[in-house]
Amino acid sequence: MTACERLSDRMPEVAAGAGWSALEAAHLSDCADCAAEWDVVRRTAALGAGFTMRQEPPAIARAVLDRVAEAKCAERRRSGIVRRAVGVAAAASVVLAAWVTLHRPHAAPAGRGANAVPMASTGRPTASDSAATLTLDIAELDGLSTAELTDLLDRMDLPLSTGRTVDPSGAGDLTHDELERVLRSLEG
Repeated sequence: MTACERLSDRMPEVAAGAGWSALEAAHLSDCADCAAEWDVVRRTAALGAGFTMRQEPPAIARAVLDRVAEAKCAERRRSGIVRRAVGVAAAASVVLAAWVTLHRPHAAPAGRGANAVPMASTGRPTASDSAATLTLDIAELDGLSTAELTDLLDRMDLPLSTGRTVDPSGAGDLTHDELERVLRSLEG
């Protein structure tokens, strides 16, 4: 073992409070590498010199565990609040959707303006209606004229046992527009 290696091994002891021997002090003053190493060790040891433990380790451990438990409780409280807020928001949206549905004015179906069910300002049928009727908005019937709607209603009144409700033999008598309308209705 060289003198530099021996001096390097002793540096932590000397930094902790032990002293240099005369031979070690002489080597330290003559060797630039050992002097630089000693400077680093001495400065490093001085870093913790001002630190003193104010509390005992068990007290620190208790404080840390208490803060962790407190953080978990706070997280549970926050997640409970969030769950409740989501539930209230969902319930409010259901109530709002129901309210909008109940208070939305119903439009009369196209082509049936005169036959539409009378509505109050609330959009619901009035109490003066003698017969309750069901109003359905069927998009396929929007383009039909009053005569075509009447013809359709007359054909719907026929019992199914009488046979066909549409007479295919009259297809040759249709105009171009009527034939196109029939084809569009079959396409869906």
